[in-house]
Amino acid sequence: MRTRLLVRMVLFGAFVGALSLQMRGSAETQGQTNDTPDATRSADGENSQAGAQVALTTSKLEEIIDRFIGREKDEIEALDHFSPIIETYIQQVKPDERLGLVPKSDFYLLGQADFRGRLKVHSLIDGGRKGTWMWSFDPAGFLQMIFIDRGQFDKIHYRFKFWRREFLGDVRCLVFDVEPAPKVRGARFVGRIWVEDQDMTIVRFNGKYSPAIHFSLKTFQDEYYLHFDSWRTNVKPGMWLPSYVYSQELEQPTRFGNPSYKSCTHLWGYKLKQGSREEELNRLLIESRSQTKPRSMTGLR
Repeated sequence: MRTRLLVRMVLFGAFVGALSLQMRGSAETQGQTNDTPDATRSADGENSQAGAQVALTTSKLEEIIDRFIGREKDEIEALDHFSPIIETYIQQVKPDERLGLVPKSDFYLLGQADFRGRLKVHSLIDGGRKGTWMWSFDPAGFLQMIFIDRGQFDKIHYRFKFWRREFLGDVRCLVFDVEPAPKVRGARFVGRIWVEDQDMTIVRFNGKYSPAIHFSLKTFQDEYYLHFDSWRTNVKPGMWLPSYVYSQELEQPTRFGNPSYKSCTHLWGYKLKQGSREEELNRLLIESRSQTKPRSMTGLR
């Protein structure tokens, strides 16, 4: 009797185990079946995105390049009607064995931009250039950083390569790598540009001018071109104006070379006219009584 009971219990246990395995296998099969549509949708999404990328690079790329080149020329022409205030704070740095880079000295530039003819900055404070007898920071040099190439930004002098789509905040952009065309002379921009995808306006560019050192026949001096990151602000529909430039050069300076530094430049007051520099200076002097540090110091990273 005990033997029969034991056999029945063993057979019942085997039956329950087999049933459990069958149910588990059925559940796994159903789970795999349910996962298949998600995987299919993911693959379809990737294929769709890749297809859109191919469509952009094959059929619309040249049109997009032509559009943002034309828009950049419009932006440069529009700036001729403005004379914004340009404010630059520069922090010269030096290496420290324990702390890394530490501040060594600082400089403050304030003036009004003049886009008529050659770039100029009319100083609103004492002096213009700041530095030493061996080197100096030229206010017009920081103003130049709001342009990719003021006179020859075209397909003849540059090559463009589409990189990817990207958001700058809530602005959808197409990102391009830019480099000078072969055998083109002079200092040219090398870097990356962000083009908003509505009017095809360049809203940001990051890079430098190459070659890094250029001898100027106008001043008979060596000009050093530095790394910079230039941003524009949408002030009204269809118009983006330069607003902020961050620049730095942290390589070890040579005996006669440029110093290591960080800087931030703000542009504002676009509604000013050419003849209003004295009035603006008076307003700045009044505000400075309650302000001991330049407001652009907070922009340094």
